[in-house]
Amino acid sequence: MTKSYRSEPLAAIHETMEALHAIGAIDKQTMRNFDDACLTPERDLTKTASPNSGGDGVDGR
Repeated sequence: MTKSYRSEPLAAIHETMEALHAIGAIDKQTMRNFDDACLTPERDLTKTASPNSGGDGVDGR
């Protein structure tokens, strides 16, 4: 899965923090905080209504 960043500066910060996490300079919780701050939120595709559904997000097949 490709990462999508909120902005170019946040991408640079996040990549730096990933390097610090890889060498053990920051812990997993701190990295998760940077994920939340820098990465765009994932869309929940299961709640998106498809053209074949009745608009409730459930496929009518």
